Amino acid sequence: MRPIIQKFNYVRSKTYRNGAKDQSCTVCDMNDGTTVFVHLDAQYAGKGRGIKADDVAGFDGCQECHDRYARLDGNPLPEWLITRALYRTVKRRIEQGILIIHD
Repeated sequence: MRPIIQKFNYVRSKTYRNGAKDQSCTVCDMNDGTTVFVHLDAQYAGKGRGIKADDVAGFDGCQECHDRYARLDGNPLPEWLITRALYRTVKRRIEQGILIIHD
């Protein structure tokens, strides 16, 4: 019997990603104009070969923190910093009115 592979329903939102524009980094708080939305590199978040994770699975990061997360500079970010950055990003999107929580 073949295993059942459930189709992943990706969340894509240009507005959510663009919420990083002109913001400070949610990792180091730097605001040097390089902040972009950084997708998590995790299969549970939808990451696959040639496919980025969901647009809600990530954080606003400056170029330096993005490189550290991608392990390009040999000094990776600790997992707790990534978790905190993700939380700060979600909270920011709520404050920006991009992510709306209904009671």
